[in-house]
Amino acid sequence: MTPGGLIFSATLTTIQWSGDGVNFVLVLTRMLSSIGSNGSKHSFKNYFQQLRRPFAPIGCGLLMASGMVFAPIAAVAGDWNQFDVCVTELKRNGVSDDAAASGCSQAIIPKEMSQCVNMISRNTNITGIVALQSCFQVRRPVDLGNCVVDIDRGVVGRNRSPEGEDVTMAALNSCRQSLLPGRHSECVLALSREVSDFTPQKAMNTCLAAEDFPRDLFPAYSETQPN
Repeated sequence: MTPGGLIFSATLTTIQWSGDGVNFVLVLTRMLSSIGSNGSKHSFKNYFQQLRRPFAPIGCGLLMASGMVFAPIAAVAGDWNQFDVCVTELKRNGVSDDAAASGCSQAIIPKEMSQCVNMISRNTNITGIVALQSCFQVRRPVDLGNCVVDIDRGVVGRNRSPEGEDVTMAALNSCRQSLLPGRHSECVLALSREVSDFTPQKAMNTCLAAEDFPRDLFPAYSETQPN
């Protein structure tokens, strides 16, 4: 350091970067000397402002070379959302435009409701509009769809008949009323298979009633409740 002044020396700096067979060597040599003590703060500030400018294109160049270029992605008007999916699926299953528009616009999760309709309509003899009326009313439409299809395949599937169609409609109603459709369908299938005198309808009624408090097991419960 010389009297009355500052000497800044930037040594030779080499930055090497390689990628995809390309080598970039950046050699930055900058010497600054003899910044006088008079106005040294001002000169020091100006120096670093000037020194900073070359680094902007360098940084951009490295980002571009490495593929790290960020650009805003414009939203495409034609992109589908869950309402598009809902309306399309409902119409595909025979639901009218007005009914599809009304149902999808009011559904909490439109794509799940339309999935429920699609499952029931394509795997049972229930029409799309009838399935829509039930799928629209429940909190778990996908579980409802699985419940109906499972009972239809496990019970009615073995004996397709006009009576079987009634069983499928009964399955739709019982699954809709159930708070736990997945559990309900398992219960119905098990009772129908393992209990000889249980018809599908009786199995559904029994499983649905079991979701209420089992008063047959705890008869004293009803007596202790206030009127």
